[in-house]
Amino acid sequence: MTELSRRQKAVILVGLMMGLFLTSLNQTTVVTAMPRIVANLGGMHLYSWVFASYMLGSTCAVPICGKLSDLLGRRPVFVAGLALFTIASALNGFAQNMEQLVLFRGVQGLAAAAIMPLVMIMIGDIFPPSERGKFQGLLSGVWAVASVIGPLVGGFLVDNWDWRWVFFFNVPVGLVTIVVAFHALKGLAPPKRKPSIDYLGMFTFTTGIVSLLLGLQLGSTEYPWGSPQITGLLGAAAVLLFIFVLVERVVEEPILPLPLLKNPVFAVTASAAFFTGIAIFSTITFAPLLLQAVLGTSATRSGVLMMPQALGLVIGSTLGGFIIARTGYRIVIWIGTAFMAIGIYLLTLIGTQSRDEVILISMTVMGLGWGATGPTFTTIVQNTVEHAQIGIATSSVQFFRQIGATLGITLMGAFLTLRLGPAIQSRMTEGSLGPLTGAKAGGSLNAQALLDSATAASLPPSALEAVRNALAASLNELFYLAAGAAVLSFVFCLFLKEVPLKKQWKTDPSLRRGDS
Repeated sequence: MTELSRRQKAVILVGLMMGLFLTSLNQTTVVTAMPRIVANLGGMHLYSWVFASYMLGSTCAVPICGKLSDLLGRRPVFVAGLALFTIASALNGFAQNMEQLVLFRGVQGLAAAAIMPLVMIMIGDIFPPSERGKFQGLLSGVWAVASVIGPLVGGFLVDNWDWRWVFFFNVPVGLVTIVVAFHALKGLAPPKRKPSIDYLGMFTFTTGIVSLLLGLQLGSTEYPWGSPQITGLLGAAAVLLFIFVLVERVVEEPILPLPLLKNPVFAVTASAAFFTGIAIFSTITFAPLLLQAVLGTSATRSGVLMMPQALGLVIGSTLGGFIIARTGYRIVIWIGTAFMAIGIYLLTLIGTQSRDEVILISMTVMGLGWGATGPTFTTIVQNTVEHAQIGIATSSVQFFRQIGATLGITLMGAFLTLRLGPAIQSRMTEGSLGPLTGAKAGGSLNAQALLDSATAASLPPSALEAVRNALAASLNELFYLAAGAAVLSFVFCLFLKEVPLKKQWKTDPSLRRGDS
């Protein structure tokens, strides 16, 4: 790869920061606005689907986009992702029901897979591992700034205008980002060889993962576990993923080189990233529901209460990057995963009468842990492979985190649905209110009553309080599970081997075709 000048690196960095800011801002605004979206469109039972479909699209496309960027070049894949993301944002804004929103969010997830992982990949292209920590920390700071602004922007738009502007807001930002990125990334050299694309691997991988996640999502919520629909989806997933493994063993350009899994550092890092994905994304998905439905805060105020998480992320990622450059990555990853577990556990203590201080402390500690952990996983993996494999290695560890996030959101959503109905009926009985009937029956509709003022007004105050307490208890159990996933990530990190950070790349011709 041709050495870039300092000016070229700075220009590329600006383009990457803008792309990362666009996708990060979208995630944080949607999280804050989601309770109000449900109140407007209905479909509380699809609450987790709005996030799961985004993660599903991103999960399936991450290794594919990483491989395509190795073969076709970073610039065309990155710019195409930005364009699709902007179009999908407009489609989300025009959604007329939850089903359409779920579909368009899935498209947006596909686009995000060509943006966020490629940012880290291109950082790996232009900076050696010994310098990379501070620049990845800088990019994490961009993500954190978007995390600070996002909840406030989302809450303000929802409280003062309409939730649709949460998505429309991305369109002008996206158009500017496309123009800047298109010109900024000219300095990146295109691939020098004719690409060989693994179409069969892409098809079997994507359809297999989609079948698996749909089976897990629909099982016990829409259909019984033993039903033909669920067994058919899970059986198809097993067959397709088995074929995928066979294909990856023989194709010239595999989208997921299996020998990577034989690298003990990569295997441990991928496992820890998987459980981190479960812990973090489940927490940030359902925390606004706790704040707005249980504590009764406005969308704007819930954004304010979640701000310390973003500020903690800034501090954690910045300090983590500088510490890695001086002492190595193990101490950073240990402290980071421990902080995540503690911060999420504190959310289990929140009830209907909780003070703001508990929320603020929880968000701060969790943010510090996440900031120190996220970019460190990328640094560890990029430090263990040769430069020819940096794209697929980075996207592969991102894939494991994404699959954890998708499974976490999917299963936590199903868990909440299963636990909430019985919890509400139990509290109705304890309060001698009797079971609700008609339109007010069922856990999902009762939980939605906490978000919809018209429905809430039709319920007796004692019934509404019973629903609020039931939702608080169910969410507390959910956060226990998320904290447990963070603990498992910490345990895996205990087995990480410290590998000295490389000062420069060594080229191994055998790796240029994706072999290891």
